[in-house]
Amino acid sequence: MTPAPGRITWAGAAALILALAVPTGNLWAQSDAGRMASACEAAGTAGALLCARAASAGQVLGGHVGLLAGLGSEVPGSASALGVRFDGGPRLALHVRAGVAGISLPDPADPELPGGEATFSVPTLHAGAAIGLFDGFRPLPALGGFLAVDLIAQASVVLLPSGSGFGGGVESFSWGVRLGLVKESFTLPGIAISALRRSPRMASLGSVAEGDSYEVSAEPTVTSVRGTIGKDALSVGLLAGLGWDSYGGDLLIRAGDAVAVTDAFEAGRMLYFLGASWNLLVLQVSVEGGWAAGMDTPAAYAGRPSDPSAGTYFGSVALRLTP
Repeated sequence: MTPAPGRITWAGAAALILALAVPTGNLWAQSDAGRMASACEAAGTAGALLCARAASAGQVLGGHVGLLAGLGSEVPGSASALGVRFDGGPRLALHVRAGVAGISLPDPADPELPGGEATFSVPTLHAGAAIGLFDGFRPLPALGGFLAVDLIAQASVVLLPSGSGFGGGVESFSWGVRLGLVKESFTLPGIAISALRRSPRMASLGSVAEGDSYEVSAEPTVTSVRGTIGKDALSVGLLAGLGWDSYGGDLLIRAGDAVAVTDAFEAGRMLYFLGASWNLLVLQVSVEGGWAAGMDTPAAYAGRPSDPSAGTYFGSVALRLTP
Protein backbone atom coordinates (compact mmCIF):
# COMPACT_ATOMS: atom_id res chain seq x y z
CA MET A 1 0.00 0.00 0.00
CA THR A 2 1.47 3.35 -1.06
CA PRO A 3 1.51 6.07 1.63
CA ALA A 4 -0.54 9.14 0.87
CA PRO A 5 1.37 12.22 -0.35
CA GLY A 6 2.79 14.23 2.55
CA ARG A 7 2.62 11.27 4.93
CA ILE A 8 5.81 10.01 6.62
CA THR A 9 6.02 6.43 7.82
CA TRP A 10 7.91 5.20 10.89
CA ALA A 11 10.25 3.25 8.58
CA GLY A 12 11.02 6.38 6.61
CA ALA A 13 11.66 8.35 9.78
CA ALA A 14 14.03 5.67 11.05
CA ALA A 15 15.91 5.65 7.73
CA LEU A 16 16.23 9.43 7.90
CA ILE A 17 17.75 9.45 11.37
CA LEU A 18 20.16 6.65 10.45
CA ALA A 19 21.35 8.56 7.41
CA LEU A 20 21.90 11.76 9.40
CA ALA A 21 23.27 10.35 12.65
CA VAL A 22 25.74 7.73 11.45
CA PRO A 23 29.06 9.22 10.33
CA THR A 24 30.14 8.51 6.78
CA GLY A 25 33.54 8.49 5.17
CA ASN A 26 36.78 8.17 7.09
CA LEU A 27 35.49 9.48 10.44
CA TRP A 28 36.68 6.47 12.45
CA ALA A 29 39.66 8.36 13.82
CA GLN A 30 42.64 6.16 14.53
CA SER A 31 43.95 6.27 18.08
CA ASP A 32 47.40 7.69 18.72
CA ALA A 33 47.96 5.31 21.64
CA GLY A 34 50.25 3.13 19.52
CA ARG A 35 52.52 6.09 18.72
CA MET A 36 52.65 7.08 22.39
CA ALA A 37 53.49 3.53 23.41
CA SER A 38 56.45 3.58 21.00
CA ALA A 39 57.62 6.94 22.38
CA CYS A 40 57.37 5.58 25.94
CA GLU A 41 59.46 2.55 25.00
CA ALA A 42 62.11 4.74 23.38
CA ALA A 43 62.27 7.11 26.40
CA GLY A 44 63.29 4.57 29.07
CA THR A 45 63.70 0.95 30.01
CA ALA A 46 60.02 0.03 30.03
CA GLY A 47 59.25 -2.69 27.50
CA ALA A 48 56.77 -2.62 24.66
CA LEU A 49 54.04 -4.41 26.60
CA LEU A 50 54.24 -2.16 29.68
CA CYS A 51 54.23 0.99 27.54
CA ALA A 52 51.30 -0.32 25.49
CA ARG A 53 49.52 -1.07 28.75
CA ALA A 54 49.99 2.52 29.94
CA ALA A 55 48.96 4.02 26.60
CA SER A 56 45.84 1.85 26.49
CA ALA A 57 44.91 2.93 30.02
CA GLY A 58 45.31 6.59 29.07
CA GLN A 59 43.05 6.16 26.07
CA VAL A 60 40.41 4.37 28.15
CA LEU A 61 40.59 7.05 30.85
CA GLY A 62 40.19 9.94 28.41
CA GLY A 63 37.47 8.23 26.39
CA HIS A 64 35.41 7.13 29.37
CA VAL A 65 35.59 10.51 31.09
CA GLY A 66 34.31 11.97 27.83
CA LEU A 67 31.51 9.40 27.70
CA LEU A 68 30.46 10.02 31.31
CA ALA A 69 30.37 13.76 30.71
CA GLY A 70 27.60 13.24 28.14
CA LEU A 71 26.01 9.75 28.06
CA GLY A 72 23.02 9.35 25.69
CA SER A 73 20.42 11.94 24.71
CA GLU A 74 21.44 15.55 25.29
CA VAL A 75 18.02 16.52 26.68
CA PRO A 76 16.79 13.49 28.68
CA GLY A 77 13.54 12.00 27.44
CA SER A 78 13.26 14.45 24.55
CA ALA A 79 13.56 13.25 20.95
CA SER A 80 12.50 16.41 19.12
CA ALA A 81 13.43 20.06 19.44
CA LEU A 82 11.59 22.12 22.06
CA GLY A 83 10.57 24.90 19.69
CA VAL A 84 8.83 27.99 21.04
CA ARG A 85 5.64 28.69 22.97
CA PHE A 86 2.33 29.59 21.38
CA ASP A 87 3.02 33.26 22.13
CA GLY A 88 6.37 33.06 20.33
CA GLY A 89 8.50 33.12 23.48
CA PRO A 90 11.36 30.65 24.00
CA ARG A 91 10.60 27.30 25.62
CA LEU A 92 12.87 26.28 28.50
CA ALA A 93 13.72 22.79 29.81
CA LEU A 94 15.80 22.11 32.93
CA HIS A 95 17.12 18.68 33.87
CA VAL A 96 19.15 16.82 36.46
CA ARG A 97 20.53 13.38 35.70
CA ALA A 98 22.44 10.66 37.52
CA GLY A 99 24.29 8.18 35.35
CA VAL A 100 26.80 5.36 35.45
CA ALA A 101 29.20 3.67 33.03
CA GLY A 102 31.58 0.76 33.28
CA ILE A 103 35.34 1.35 33.12
CA SER A 104 37.80 -1.52 32.68
CA LEU A 105 41.50 -0.73 32.34
CA PRO A 106 44.87 -2.31 33.18
CA ASP A 107 45.35 -2.31 36.96
CA PRO A 108 48.24 0.11 37.70
CA ALA A 109 48.79 -1.51 41.12
CA ASP A 110 49.54 -4.89 39.48
CA PRO A 111 53.27 -5.10 38.60
CA GLU A 112 52.93 -8.31 36.57
CA LEU A 113 52.73 -8.40 32.78
CA PRO A 114 50.38 -8.43 31.02
CA GLY A 115 48.78 -7.69 34.40
CA GLY A 116 45.29 -7.81 35.80
CA GLU A 117 42.22 -5.77 35.13
CA ALA A 118 40.70 -3.01 37.27
CA THR A 119 36.95 -2.68 36.71
CA PHE A 120 34.74 0.08 38.07
CA SER A 121 31.16 1.29 37.77
CA VAL A 122 31.69 5.05 37.77
CA PRO A 123 28.79 7.41 38.60
CA THR A 124 28.26 10.84 37.14
CA LEU A 125 25.93 13.78 37.90
CA HIS A 126 24.59 16.28 35.36
CA ALA A 127 22.59 19.51 35.54
CA GLY A 128 21.57 21.15 32.29
CA ALA A 129 19.24 23.47 30.43
CA ALA A 130 17.87 23.72 26.90
CA ILE A 131 16.15 26.71 25.38
CA GLY A 132 14.07 26.62 22.21
CA LEU A 133 14.76 29.60 19.96
CA PHE A 134 13.05 28.75 16.68
CA ASP A 135 10.00 26.61 15.94
CA GLY A 136 11.22 25.53 12.50
CA PHE A 137 9.56 25.32 9.09
CA ARG A 138 6.62 23.29 7.80
CA PRO A 139 7.62 22.07 4.30
CA LEU A 140 4.64 19.66 4.17
CA PRO A 141 1.25 19.72 5.88
CA ALA A 142 2.19 16.67 7.97
CA LEU A 143 5.78 17.77 8.57
CA GLY A 144 6.54 20.52 11.09
CA GLY A 145 9.50 21.58 13.16
CA PHE A 146 12.04 21.26 10.35
CA LEU A 147 15.26 23.06 11.41
CA ALA A 148 13.86 24.10 14.77
CA VAL A 149 16.73 25.31 16.98
CA ASP A 150 17.55 24.61 20.64
CA LEU A 151 20.60 25.78 22.55
CA ILE A 152 21.90 23.32 25.17
CA ALA A 153 24.29 23.73 28.11
CA GLN A 154 25.24 21.21 30.80
CA ALA A 155 27.56 21.00 33.82
CA SER A 156 28.75 17.55 34.93
CA VAL A 157 30.97 15.89 37.49
CA VAL A 158 32.42 12.42 36.90
CA LEU A 159 32.90 10.78 40.31
CA LEU A 160 36.07 8.77 39.73
CA PRO A 161 36.87 6.78 42.92
CA SER A 162 39.90 8.55 44.43
CA GLY A 163 40.60 5.59 46.72
CA SER A 164 41.23 3.34 43.71
CA GLY A 165 44.18 5.21 42.27
CA PHE A 166 42.28 7.95 40.44
CA GLY A 167 43.04 11.60 41.08
CA GLY A 168 39.46 12.36 42.11
CA GLY A 169 36.31 13.74 40.51
CA VAL A 170 36.41 15.48 37.13
CA GLU A 171 34.21 18.47 36.31
CA SER A 172 33.02 19.14 32.77
CA PHE A 173 31.01 21.75 30.88
CA SER A 174 29.14 21.09 27.62
CA TRP A 175 27.47 23.41 25.18
CA GLY A 176 25.96 23.11 21.73
CA VAL A 177 22.89 23.12 19.54
CA ARG A 178 20.07 20.77 18.59
CA LEU A 179 18.25 20.91 15.25
CA GLY A 180 14.78 19.51 14.82
CA LEU A 181 14.01 17.45 11.72
CA VAL A 182 10.46 16.37 12.51
CA LYS A 183 8.27 17.72 15.30
CA GLU A 184 6.39 15.04 17.16
CA SER A 185 2.66 14.99 16.39
CA PHE A 186 -0.30 12.68 16.86
CA THR A 187 0.90 10.46 13.99
CA LEU A 188 4.63 11.22 13.64
CA PRO A 189 7.62 10.62 15.91
CA GLY A 190 9.94 13.44 16.82
CA ILE A 191 13.40 13.41 15.22
CA ALA A 192 16.37 15.66 15.99
CA ILE A 193 20.14 15.79 15.73
CA SER A 194 22.49 17.61 18.09
CA ALA A 195 26.16 18.55 18.27
CA LEU A 196 27.85 19.48 21.56
CA ARG A 197 31.37 20.29 22.64
CA ARG A 198 32.54 19.00 26.05
CA SER A 199 35.53 20.21 28.06
CA PRO A 200 36.33 17.91 30.99
CA ARG A 201 39.15 18.83 33.36
CA MET A 202 42.21 16.64 33.71
CA ALA A 203 41.75 13.07 34.98
CA SER A 204 44.62 10.99 36.35
CA LEU A 205 45.30 7.42 37.44
CA GLY A 206 48.26 5.74 39.13
CA SER A 207 51.59 6.96 40.49
CA VAL A 208 54.93 5.44 39.53
CA ALA A 209 56.52 7.19 42.54
CA GLU A 210 54.17 5.27 44.84
CA GLY A 211 54.93 1.90 43.26
CA ASP A 212 52.35 1.64 40.48
CA SER A 213 53.45 0.10 37.20
CA TYR A 214 52.29 3.15 35.24
CA GLU A 215 50.60 6.53 35.59
CA VAL A 216 48.48 8.46 33.13
CA SER A 217 46.80 11.86 32.93
CA ALA A 218 44.25 12.79 30.26
CA GLU A 219 42.53 16.09 29.53
CA PRO A 220 40.11 15.24 26.73
CA THR A 221 38.01 17.45 24.54
CA VAL A 222 34.93 15.79 23.14
CA THR A 223 32.71 16.51 20.16
CA SER A 224 29.42 14.64 20.54
CA VAL A 225 26.84 14.13 17.81
CA ARG A 226 23.49 12.55 18.65
CA GLY A 227 20.46 11.55 16.60
CA THR A 228 17.20 10.71 18.38
CA ILE A 229 13.76 9.46 17.39
CA GLY A 230 10.88 9.09 19.82
CA LYS A 231 7.15 9.10 20.36
CA ASP A 232 4.82 9.63 23.32
CA ALA A 233 1.73 7.53 23.86
CA LEU A 234 -0.45 9.16 26.53
CA SER A 235 1.87 9.62 29.54
CA VAL A 236 4.58 7.16 28.41
CA GLY A 237 7.29 7.94 25.87
CA LEU A 238 9.87 5.82 24.05
CA LEU A 239 13.15 7.03 22.56
CA ALA A 240 15.99 5.52 20.53
CA GLY A 241 19.23 7.13 19.52
CA LEU A 242 22.62 6.84 17.86
CA GLY A 243 25.68 8.85 18.77
CA TRP A 244 29.23 9.53 17.70
CA ASP A 245 31.88 10.75 20.18
CA SER A 246 35.16 12.13 18.87
CA TYR A 247 37.87 12.42 21.54
CA GLY A 248 41.00 14.53 21.41
CA GLY A 249 43.28 16.43 23.75
CA ASP A 250 46.46 15.86 25.70
CA LEU A 251 47.61 12.55 27.17
CA LEU A 252 50.56 11.97 29.51
CA ILE A 253 51.90 8.50 30.29
CA ARG A 254 54.79 7.18 32.36
CA ALA A 255 55.74 3.51 32.71
CA GLY A 256 58.60 2.02 34.71
CA ASP A 257 61.48 4.52 34.87
CA ALA A 258 60.49 6.15 31.56
CA VAL A 259 60.28 9.91 31.51
CA ALA A 260 56.82 11.35 31.06
CA VAL A 261 55.62 11.17 27.45
CA THR A 262 53.06 13.80 26.51
CA ASP A 263 51.30 13.99 23.18
CA ALA A 264 47.96 14.73 21.59
CA PHE A 265 45.61 11.82 21.06
CA GLU A 266 42.38 11.26 19.21
CA ALA A 267 39.87 8.44 18.96
CA GLY A 268 36.21 7.98 18.10
CA ARG A 269 33.37 5.55 18.67
CA MET A 270 29.67 4.93 18.15
CA LEU A 271 27.01 4.92 20.89
CA TYR A 272 23.60 3.23 20.87
CA PHE A 273 20.89 3.94 23.43
CA LEU A 274 17.21 3.41 24.27
CA GLY A 275 15.03 5.28 26.73
CA ALA A 276 11.59 5.43 28.29
CA SER A 277 9.87 8.31 30.06
CA TRP A 278 6.85 9.04 32.21
CA ASN A 279 5.28 12.45 31.63
CA LEU A 280 3.49 14.32 34.44
CA LEU A 281 2.38 17.61 32.88
CA VAL A 282 5.49 19.84 33.18
CA LEU A 283 7.59 17.20 34.96
CA GLN A 284 9.10 14.12 33.34
CA VAL A 285 10.96 11.11 34.73
CA SER A 286 13.12 9.20 32.23
CA VAL A 287 15.56 6.28 32.14
CA GLU A 288 18.10 5.38 29.46
CA GLY A 289 20.48 2.53 28.80
CA GLY A 290 23.06 2.13 26.10
CA TRP A 291 26.28 0.70 24.76
CA ALA A 292 29.45 2.52 23.71
CA ALA A 293 31.59 0.73 21.14
CA GLY A 294 35.30 0.13 21.73
CA MET A 295 38.26 2.16 20.48
CA ASP A 296 41.47 1.20 18.69
CA THR A 297 44.31 -0.22 20.78
CA PRO A 298 48.10 -0.52 20.40
CA ALA A 299 48.99 -3.74 18.60
CA ALA A 300 51.11 -4.92 21.55
CA TYR A 301 48.06 -4.80 23.83
CA ALA A 302 45.40 -6.27 21.55
CA GLY A 303 43.52 -9.07 23.25
CA ARG A 304 45.01 -8.33 26.69
CA PRO A 305 42.96 -7.58 29.82
CA SER A 306 41.06 -4.29 29.45
CA ASP A 307 41.67 -4.07 25.72
CA PRO A 308 40.13 -0.68 24.74
CA SER A 309 38.58 -2.27 21.64
CA ALA A 310 35.95 -3.79 23.95
CA GLY A 311 32.82 -1.67 24.46
CA THR A 312 31.10 -0.63 27.68
CA TYR A 313 27.61 -0.07 29.04
CA PHE A 314 26.10 3.17 30.33
CA GLY A 315 22.76 4.17 31.85
CA SER A 316 21.00 7.06 33.55
CA VAL A 317 17.86 8.27 35.29
CA ALA A 318 16.75 11.90 34.95
CA LEU A 319 14.17 14.46 35.97
CA ARG A 320 13.21 17.16 33.46
CA LEU A 321 11.11 20.24 34.09
CA THR A 322 9.58 22.03 31.12
CA PRO A 323 7.53 24.92 32.56
